[in-house]
Amino acid sequence: MLIVGGVSIVRSRTVSVGAVLLAAAYAIFAIFWAPRIVYGFAYLGWRGMIGALGGIGQEAIVIAAVAILYAQRVTRGARWAFGLSTIAFGVAHLSNIADIGRMVPRFVPLGGHVWAVITGIAFILAGIAILSGILDVVAARLLTLMLAVFSALALVPNLVEFLHYESAWGANVYNLTAIGAAWLLADYLSVTRVLTSRFVRQ
Repeated sequence: MLIVGGVSIVRSRTVSVGAVLLAAAYAIFAIFWAPRIVYGFAYLGWRGMIGALGGIGQEAIVIAAVAILYAQRVTRGARWAFGLSTIAFGVAHLSNIADIGRMVPRFVPLGGHVWAVITGIAFILAGIAILSGILDVVAARLLTLMLAVFSALALVPNLVEFLHYESAWGANVYNLTAIGAAWLLADYLSVTRVLTSRFVRQ
């Protein structure tokens, strides 16, 4: 489903088919996360539950992006999925500062813990902006940039160091998918804003 869906969305004639296949695949992944909300809370408390919600959010933003491709517009559901998921990422960062901080390269100034807090707050603010529609285009573009910086500074070097580990490849591939999803959201929000502005002027 992922391979056929990925190939299909790059061709204009089969975008809808690819979007449906990818949405179905990522919905299945999201369902797999659902039991972890209960088990995560049972074993790790709120931190475990927040981690599971962040996992669902990882799938939800991709589903939202392919829904935008399918509908050729930003639907209310896609906006809410993106906004709430991004807030969940931020809360997950703030509730797991030590582990997130270790992902930050040592040469980056201020230290990993500081950047874990900064990125957590940035995620939350981006989610609020996307949900509210206030500076949503700017927020989506900055979210795209932040995810791209994650790839460049943390994930690609991790892949080079652990070239034979599936988890390193998976993290890089998923983050590229998330970058594409955020970029897609930003572009469609921008187009919608321009079209709405023209309609109001007329």
